[in-house]
Amino acid sequence: MELTMENVVQYTEYMFREYYHLNTEPFFSVLDTDVMWIGPGNIFVFGKIALKSYFKDGFIMPRIDMENIEFYPLQAGRDSCIVVGRFSAHTGQDTDKVAAAYQRVTVHFRQSGKNKIVKITHLHVSNEWNELMEDEVFPVRVSVQTYRYVQKLVAESSVKKRHKKIELCNDTGLQYIDSDMVVYMEAIGKHTVVHFVDKSVTIKRIIGEVAPLCPENFCRPHRGYLVNCEFISSVERCHITMVTGMIIPIPEKRYSEVREQIVEIMQSV
Repeated sequence: MELTMENVVQYTEYMFREYYHLNTEPFFSVLDTDVMWIGPGNIFVFGKIALKSYFKDGFIMPRIDMENIEFYPLQAGRDSCIVVGRFSAHTGQDTDKVAAAYQRVTVHFRQSGKNKIVKITHLHVSNEWNELMEDEVFPVRVSVQTYRYVQKLVAESSVKKRHKKIELCNDTGLQYIDSDMVVYMEAIGKHTVVHFVDKSVTIKRIIGEVAPLCPENFCRPHRGYLVNCEFISSVERCHITMVTGMIIPIPEKRYSEVREQIVEIMQSV
């Protein structure tokens, strides 16, 4: 499959599927020379050569399958596009190891040169976590997701939990918002701006009235913001980074409280 600016979303899914099926060629072939790779745990790598060095001993993981796949374009332009997404990754039932993780990814594609070649300049992959220590960015913690996956295999259940839509009254009547697609909400005066993965919508209600209507996976780290915890990339002292790169402030005195609240939310969803 050839990468173009018109198929970056489709290529992202193809690339990850091939990668987890132990084929790195679609991944390596589209990396920019100066690519930035932020991965699970302590992976923080500059440059294609340094990135490829992580694979010098081959793959240390079994073949992995992807489910519940969602990829969306953000800030799509003529020469660049950000693709954000999430999916569950798990080993097959017939493998020796049983493991699973819920992955969130952000990929920045840029087109350059006379030949208009498209390359990945930034790649961020994060896993679901289990527990945070003081001042720690989200670590790699797959035990909770693996446990859930084992339970799924045992129960042979395919029921997928979905959150209810948020019902809001606006000047034009009722408006229904799919909370699964909301990254965060922001207070602008007496209005609330709802930022989805692919657009923003302004609601003529204050954020304090919207907050009680949000499902349990939302938290309010700051009086001016509501965030969907499933789109959080990292939590550090005094701020949250969303998968889109947006920085949400946390009041210094509430940092520990907010961090614990996020951990509790993510362990329950």
